[in-house]
Amino acid sequence: MVRWLLRLALALVIGFTITVGLIRARPYDGSAIRQFLLPPPGCPAPCWQGIRPGITNTDAVLRLLRDNPWVESIQPQFYLGYGNGWITWQWNGSQPPLTARSGQDSVGIYYSTVQNISIMTRIRYGDLLLALGGPDWTKQDVLDRTVYLDNAYLAASFLVKFKLACGVPVKRRWFEPVMIFWTHRLESGGLRTRLPHAATCDA
Repeated sequence: MVRWLLRLALALVIGFTITVGLIRARPYDGSAIRQFLLPPPGCPAPCWQGIRPGITNTDAVLRLLRDNPWVESIQPQFYLGYGNGWITWQWNGSQPPLTARSGQDSVGIYYSTVQNISIMTRIRYGDLLLALGGPDWTKQDVLDRTVYLDNAYLAASFLVKFKLACGVPVKRRWFEPVMIFWTHRLESGGLRTRLPHAATCDA
C-alpha cells in the first residue's frame, strides 16, 4: 500500500513538472500589446488611434475621440482660448483590457495641435519588454522618495513610464503597470540606466 502511494505521488509530481515546463516553453504572445500601442499601417509614428502628436489639430482629435468605439465621453479643458489645454475621456467598457480606466488618460493640446497622448495601462513592465524588446534608452529621476523611470521606444515615438518607492527591490519593476506617453518631441539621446538591486533615492 505504501509503495503504491509513493508511486502515485511520484507520478503526480512528474506530471505537474511536465505541465509547468510545457507552459513555460510556450512562446510569449505579445500581439495584443503591440496592436494596442504600435502605429497602424498608414499612420506614421507617433500615432495612436489615428491621433498624431505634432500633426493632429484640435477639431480632428475631438472628432476622432467622439467617433472612437471605445470612448464613452470626452471632457475638453481649454485655457487661454480654444487652442491650449487638454482633453480627457472615459472608456465605455469595450476597449481592450489593457487599459486601466484611470480617468486620467489625456491628449495635450498646444496652439491647436496635439502635443502628446498619455494613457495609463494595466500592462506590466515585464510583459511590455517581452512584447516590444528592450528600450532605446532609459532615464531615472527621484522626487519625494519615489524613483521615476522613463523608457524610450524611438521607432514608435513613446515613453514607457512607471515608478517605484525608494528601497523597494528593483525586481518589482517587472510587475509594475506602465503609462504610455506618445510625443513627437522624443529625443534620440539618453542613457541606458542599469538599476541597483533596490530603488534608491541617493544622489
